[in-house]
Amino acid sequence: RAIIYIKKGQYKMALELLNQVTKFYERNAFSKELANLYLQTGFALVESDNFEAALKNYFKVLNISDEDHYQLERCKALIQIGRIYHFLNQDELSVNYTNKGLFLAKKFRHPMQEANALNLLGLVDYKKNSLISAQQKLSEALTIRQNIKDKNGEAGTLYNLALVFEKKGEYENSLAYHQKSLAIEKELNHSIGICYSY
Repeated sequence: RAIIYIKKGQYKMALELLNQVTKFYERNAFSKELANLYLQTGFALVESDNFEAALKNYFKVLNISDEDHYQLERCKALIQIGRIYHFLNQDELSVNYTNKGLFLAKKFRHPMQEANALNLLGLVDYKKNSLISAQQKLSEALTIRQNIKDKNGEAGTLYNLALVFEKKGEYENSLAYHQKSLAIEKELNHSIGICYSY
């Protein structure tokens, strides 16, 4: 039920359920399940703007994955830590953690995580005005997302590329990417994404 609450944007309800399940897994030493719960809890906390608590959850994932060699969980946690540091305007830390996650994503062939990392690194470059590098990373992320049919991620990356083209003064390209993003957001019925793309 917690996952459904997360998808519905009801993070408080999700966190209450996730905390109950976490206590069960902690008592019974289910380490992989616990790592995944910390990941899900971290996501709900980020969406609730509780970055400090989210970081604690993601660092717990790193500790578990170090002991038990859960590479996908480690990869996800590293990228999410990078994402939080991006939100907190700590770009050096963001790039450091995200690059570690990207390395694991490539090594263990996790294309969705590779796209997540490239998208995040592209956003950091965009913020630093390194527009050519931002465009390159975002374009790589877009290709991966299209290949794995990640429509939600594709819409977000198209939107990010539209921002890059706008900052470069390439307004026709920017409008075209906004339109592509908007079409997917409408298809997925994502009201927030539709608002952004308008």
